[in-house]
Amino acid sequence: FVRMMLITETRFRIIQFDREGAVYSPLVNYHGSGLNTFIRAILSLCSTSERILGLDTSVQWTISKGRKVSGTVTTFDRKSKKSKTYNLKSILPSFTRRDIHGRGTVCWAVTDPDTGRELLIKDAWIWEDNGDRKEEYYYLEKAESVPGIMEMVEYEDRKGQPYGEIDYFRPSAANYEANAAQYQNRIFRRIVVVKYGGDIEKFQSQLEFMCALRDSIKTHFLLFDWYRILHRDISSTNILLGLPGAREGYRGILIDMDHATEIPHYPSSGFICGGALDDHLQGTRLFQAYYVLKGNGLHNYRPIHDYLDDLESFFYVVY
Repeated sequence: FVRMMLITETRFRIIQFDREGAVYSPLVNYHGSGLNTFIRAILSLCSTSERILGLDTSVQWTISKGRKVSGTVTTFDRKSKKSKTYNLKSILPSFTRRDIHGRGTVCWAVTDPDTGRELLIKDAWIWEDNGDRKEEYYYLEKAESVPGIMEMVEYEDRKGQPYGEIDYFRPSAANYEANAAQYQNRIFRRIVVVKYGGDIEKFQSQLEFMCALRDSIKTHFLLFDWYRILHRDISSTNILLGLPGAREGYRGILIDMDHATEIPHYPSSGFICGGALDDHLQGTRLFQAYYVLKGNGLHNYRPIHDYLDDLESFFYVVY
């Protein structure tokens, strides 16, 4: 988050920008009873603590002559209960969403100092109330045996941790005015995954493209057939080229399970639901199926998003 102060000749207010937008305090007269509050606000904004200033202290930089020259990212795996520090390959992220409001996804290319293995760290702020969807690391962990699924090394979930969710550094709902827009809590989550090739659009030959496409479609099928997981965000940026010399099944890698969902199975009736209905459109608009887009805004008669819609998205990747 970022905090700033707006000051006039008589009053001031604090404004905070975070992944749910902006929130601001009432105007306070610092010539009267608000003087102590004004002094406390100034001291807070001038703090030497990176965490109080809104920075992620797990990312640290080496500074030379006033400029960043290298850095590290430290993760805490809640499963193994151990911390590990990775070396950044570049001071610039390999991917970032610069929107103020939203997930704020950032990806860092790193190397494992113990093995020299190239990895990717993905940070994102995810809504706590995410409907029927579970965390991305849940799907990656469950489907780790599926060929062609992005391999996860470890994950970090900061739910309930200081500065790990927006509820921690925003005023409580009781302090909001009755007509103020309410926000949804977001939680910081991080996954560490294997680094693969570029997007499928970066193919160097027709054979490489077709092999990557074929393997990613097979991965999508196995994901649904074995674990009833529907991806729902098939796009050219979510299909990666496999590592050099990859064997069949790993020449195309399916990534980004943020929009995935599990499809209900009713064994007593022998009925298997083929898709999922969500309050919001899922996936990348450019690659979404016709009927998924056509159902936008409908509630009572909106078609479900099923595996055929994902197959249509594969077609648009080719197109």
